[in-house]
Amino acid sequence: PNTGNTESASLKSQAQEIQANLLSDPSIMAEIQNIMQDPEIRGVLSDPAFMRAIMSYNPDQIQQSEKTQYLLQNPKFQSLMEKIQKKLPSQPQ
Repeated sequence: PNTGNTESASLKSQAQEIQANLLSDPSIMAEIQNIMQDPEIRGVLSDPAFMRAIMSYNPDQIQQSEKTQYLLQNPKFQSLMEKIQKKLPSQPQ
């Protein structure tokens, strides 16, 4: 069986649930708006190929992008990710 599609669908559903949770949090929305003022980050997020990788919900494709690496090393983005992780339901180890 092709587990890739199931995994992708599950990830997509989780992402949508998380997105709804985050959009209702004013402090996270303020942080996102702050980040979007950064021209470099805005440039990364406006790259069509990068957005296709993100929207594929394919973890390999996302992790392999140099733009993902850039974001993960950006202090503003790291701060946002820390806030987001605190809001996520804790994952079983």
